Amino acid sequence: MENSSVPNSQNYEGKVFRHRTEELTLDILVGYVRDREARVDIPERWISEAHRGLRLVTMAGRTINKIPIARPEALWALKLQSGRDQDITDLFSMSNVKIYADKVVAIFRDLRSDTLTDKLMKTLAKTGSKKLYEDSMSRLEIKRTDRSNKEWVSFRNQVHSIVSETMK
Repeated sequence: MENSSVPNSQNYEGKVFRHRTEELTLDILVGYVRDREARVDIPERWISEAHRGLRLVTMAGRTINKIPIARPEALWALKLQSGRDQDITDLFSMSNVKIYADKVVAIFRDLRSDTLTDKLMKTLAKTGSKKLYEDSMSRLEIKRTDRSNKEWVSFRNQVHSIVSETMK
């Protein structure tokens, strides 16, 4: 496995260590994750809290040892804060995984700022984009059907709920 320290475009002072094989890239975060637009730091200790130990399965095989993976709530917070199209697609792909949305809301309330609010509103607006819906279905190799559209609407409602609860 190749190991290198790389700059992280979302993280100003924290460090990220990238471990890469042909099949897999893992980023190990140290300190916190910061989105440049949102300008808030999600602490690594919160991200790592209650992580799951999973064996990763790739096209080439599976890991022998369990790898610590952030809990779904941490992934939701990181990907909502990022708001990139790929991150929104990732969230949609895991929208059937149960999350405790109150934990996502709580970290956003703790970190609340005008810049975070603006970023979350932009992320929410993106979920209303027909182009992003179609791009996401394509990336995930899901046919565009009434059912997939209903699932997207349900996902968008979940994002809306988290964002609106954060603003209260």
